[in-house]
Amino acid sequence: PPQSHPIVRLPSGTNQQAIFVNPHFTTEIEDVSPEEGSWMLNHMNKVATQPENIYRHQWRVGDVLVWDNRRTMHYAVRDYTEDMPRKLHRCTAEGEIPV
Repeated sequence: PPQSHPIVRLPSGTNQQAIFVNPHFTTEIEDVSPEEGSWMLNHMNKVATQPENIYRHQWRVGDVLVWDNRRTMHYAVRDYTEDMPRKLHRCTAEGEIPV
């Protein structure tokens, strides 16, 4: 079911605010007209996906990559073949909600 939460959050352990939106799942901003909300969401996504805001990892044998889902917009690029072994682990800390 649809959820409602603030779009600005302050992850624990940091004093840096983070925008908590997803271009595929965030559909509107409460108390903002649909037109303005759509513009705001598109603008946030456009800024977040500018080349200077993107890190693209070039994998090498033995690499380990860790990121903080609370402050990172990420997606997987299928730039590997079936003969390239991959091992993924997800760790989730309990208790934090968007505020």
